[in-house]
Amino acid sequence: FQEEMTYQIVDVLGKVHSTARLSQPVILSSAKGSILDIQSLPSGIYILELKSSGKTLTSKFIKE
Repeated sequence: FQEEMTYQIVDVLGKVHSTARLSQPVILSSAKGSILDIQSLPSGIYILELKSSGKTLTSKFIKE
């Protein structure tokens, strides 16, 4: 994705925990300095959905 995008983080029950617009490329990492901060999320299984230019990228992750 090269232009502005939106993301949302949803748990497996469908509750939206976070949503925002991003104007820079997204780097997903567990290292400090990651763009998406998930420290405040409770432990569980989540779905990250990135949307840009009519395209959607979905990824499941586990927060321990």
